[in-house]
Amino acid sequence: EVIDDDGRGGSRREIMENAANVDDKPATRFERNIANDLARFGFSGFETEVSPFDNGEGGKLLKIDIAWKEEKVALELDGPTHFLSPSNKRDGPTKAKKRLLKSLGWKVLNISYMQNREFEKLREEEKKKALVVWLEKYGVKPET
Repeated sequence: EVIDDDGRGGSRREIMENAANVDDKPATRFERNIANDLARFGFSGFETEVSPFDNGEGGKLLKIDIAWKEEKVALELDGPTHFLSPSNKRDGPTKAKKRLLKSLGWKVLNISYMQNREFEKLREEEKKKALVVWLEKYGVKPET
């Protein structure tokens, strides 16, 4: 028996299968807030915590934070753990994931926690405008 990071026991296979499961709700406050803003401002058709593969494989490691599957647009929200300090450059795994997603035909937009700090200071109409500017080049627009 093996114990995983959450203290759950089981066979190595069970733990690996549990780790591969993709949740269907945003994992962080950053992700929840952006998903809520998207919905509030009329963006639709997106899902959270999405596998980039048609068969749903890839596990939590490769899940897309917010995705428009039909358009193959991935919105990756990069918190502090995605960056090297003190340079604030994206780390290797974050860059590799973006390359992988692109190789699978996804259009990828990364928004950093630093950009989000500025975004959170905006008034509602400015927030909507920022989301439109960020996403329209990927073919994603609000309905309203």
